[in-house]
Amino acid sequence: MFFGGKAYRRVGTGDHSISDAELERQEEFCEESRHARELDLLAGTSLDSFDLDKLNEYITQLNQPTRVETIKPDLHTARPFLEKKYFLKDGVATVLGILVCGHHPDVYLGFRSQLHCFVDVPQEIARDKQVLNDNVLPLMEGGLGYVLRNIHVGVSLEHGGTARPQYPESLLRQTINNALAHRDYSIDKQVFIVIKPGELISIENPGSFKRQLLIEDVIHDIPIRRILPEAKPRNPKLADVLSVYRKWEGRGIGMATLVDLCLQNEIDLPYYRLRQSDVTLFLCGGRLLDDSMRQLFKSFDRFISERLDGGTLSEPQELILAYLVKSELANDNGRYTILLTPDNNHSTELRSLERAGLIEKHRSSTAMNSVYVVARPLMRREFTQELRGMFGLRFDGLNADLREILSVVYRYGEFSTNPQVSAKMASFDLWPKRGRPNDIRQFDAFYRRVRKAFNQLAQAGLVIKPPQSRGYVLNPDGGRDALKPVAEGFQSESNLRLVKPPESPEGDTR
Repeated sequence: MFFGGKAYRRVGTGDHSISDAELERQEEFCEESRHARELDLLAGTSLDSFDLDKLNEYITQLNQPTRVETIKPDLHTARPFLEKKYFLKDGVATVLGILVCGHHPDVYLGFRSQLHCFVDVPQEIARDKQVLNDNVLPLMEGGLGYVLRNIHVGVSLEHGGTARPQYPESLLRQTINNALAHRDYSIDKQVFIVIKPGELISIENPGSFKRQLLIEDVIHDIPIRRILPEAKPRNPKLADVLSVYRKWEGRGIGMATLVDLCLQNEIDLPYYRLRQSDVTLFLCGGRLLDDSMRQLFKSFDRFISERLDGGTLSEPQELILAYLVKSELANDNGRYTILLTPDNNHSTELRSLERAGLIEKHRSSTAMNSVYVVARPLMRREFTQELRGMFGLRFDGLNADLREILSVVYRYGEFSTNPQVSAKMASFDLWPKRGRPNDIRQFDAFYRRVRKAFNQLAQAGLVIKPPQSRGYVLNPDGGRDALKPVAEGFQSESNLRLVKPPESPEGDTR
């Protein structure tokens, strides 16, 4: 009990104060107890609700490599074991018991024993939908099998042609297992797996993250939404069972594996979407250090070299910068990303980049957790003030697309060792915000539009092509001839043009 702001416990006839450390441990225990809903009792169940074969299968796994339990001849003999493992309490089955070895789990658990899988493609006829309803272990295997059947698979030259899925199989297995192991079983809702071939896999999971695992600072100029990796299981008794089947290792390798594979350039940046009663993990296809990131670093290579005292970025440093750049963009769009910590085994690169001034600590950093963001120049994409100072009203008369192209040219001129920008370079720079990464036809059409836009900007005198060069630079004299027209760009309706009005009625000043 509490009295006068202090906590006490009664021992015999005396009241003894509880230390702050003991109180904190008790509060953590209460919090875990509120969330450990796999031990809730299921009304209408009894000893007969268990499947003896499934129970003996679990005991067989439990006896590897040392025998610790005998195979049960019947459910009556198995009762002490079921109670010891929290599968049964006072003659009533728990959620855990039905999940592991119960008869007809859908009858007692409803949506909690279901896994809904979809392939999301534009053509309705090609969509594959499947509802899996079973105990937790078959759900894990069935979910993994569904995903492997519906993702892109390439062929490696190793060993005479080895199938190579778009995502590492170990990653898919861990994420699906974790979704079922850590979900909130107090919520009667299924787990969803949605596959967009060639793009991403999303796994929507009932539950939420603990508030102490979230680092949020959304009112700052640099919005931050980061998640601290944690090894502690949400459903500890279920995790204990899954560890017997080697479905959960208890080392927090879920998020750590995501970050490691991302920083090994095996996948693109993973992120989470958090809502009131569910968490969705997005596994993105592609590579972290993709063409857009390489193009970005190329446009800042002079700036980077100056910060590194004439040096260049190593590949691990490029990967760290790419992770932080994409994390910041994702955080700005309301997405949560995993915090880089010393446990991610990249603390050396983080320290070297911080000393060079290429990354810096965000104000939400604490003594325990450093939150890094990249140097501000590396995140700049618009140079409106500088371009308006060069071209005046002529710049304001351009539509947004043409101004964006001029910003790309300005960025190369200010921060790159190669200031000339070709239409192809600008297309690669601008394409990630406009279309699907692997859609070659759309990119080719976009490239033709960018090339046409450069011709229009050159005719207007805003950019020039130096002799013996295939790229463009800004024309420093482009703002002098204010009457020289600027050709229409991508969206003519958004251009600002000056026209001579027709004769107006007297007093009308329009």
